[in-house]
Amino acid sequence: MTSLLQGALVTKQKFASPLDFDPSYQAYWSENTRDTVFGASTNAFDTKFTGFSFCHPNYCDYLLHLLVGHALQSTNSTQEATATFLVLPDWLGRSKNGYMTWIYDYPEHACVLAKFSADSMLLNPTEVWLDAPPQPRHNKNKMQLIVVWNNQGKQALIIQPSLAQQSQADNS
Repeated sequence: MTSLLQGALVTKQKFASPLDFDPSYQAYWSENTRDTVFGASTNAFDTKFTGFSFCHPNYCDYLLHLLVGHALQSTNSTQEATATFLVLPDWLGRSKNGYMTWIYDYPEHACVLAKFSADSMLLNPTEVWLDAPPQPRHNKNKMQLIVVWNNQGKQALIIQPSLAQQSQADNS
């Protein structure tokens, strides 16, 4: 998440909770309406995904299919630079709804950026506990980092590192 925040212009987090969102982001969306008390926006599907955002949702096949479809629809219906980074399980084609079909059908707007082995990612602990907060745990699934973006988003991400290097050179 640090890399996305620093190098990919990400300012929003979708499908987070007050206990696991990164406070570095300007805004976050939760699935629970009660989380508005803690500053969360709710129902990420009520708005277009615009700008640069990060999602690590629950691993519900139906939800993942809707999420990737919504990200693609949002990307294709805005002129604003948009890139949605998704950390999703790599089910190797064993899902019912097949969210990866969106990726294969729209290669100009979606692609897999990286794949991770199951033991290479530590996940935040669950939100609910009885005695003491649980510790982070290793993921049980192979994972992949997917981006859904428009041309303006691609250009912003390509140009952005050059601007950062220029700024550092100016300050030297």
